[in-house]
Amino acid sequence: MQEKILIVDDNSLRARGLSELLERRGYETAVAPNFERAMEIVRSQAPALVLVDVKFPKLSGRLFLDEVKAVRADLPVMVTADLEDEIIGKFIKRVCGTDYILSPFDPEEVA
Repeated sequence: MQEKILIVDDNSLRARGLSELLERRGYETAVAPNFERAMEIVRSQAPALVLVDVKFPKLSGRLFLDEVKAVRADLPVMVTADLEDEIIGKFIKRVCGTDYILSPFDPEEVA
């Protein structure tokens, strides 16, 4: 069975690109355009990893991380950040203990 990776991003073009890259590497993906849909997938589809955009309207990524951990404490979460948001990614890594990857994505880094 393939591991499923949940991509949470309101930018459909970026989410689709990341999804296609991961699928070419043999992973199954699910894409959620918002945190509400992401939590439905976390509860119903048991992803092995969540990749979430650091900037999101309506709800902060930190609140989303807390909600995910309340439902599935063992679920790894990585934050995706645009190059100009690298400082935010480093802050999240330090405060939340979750790693980050920069967009645009380097295929070697994602693999």
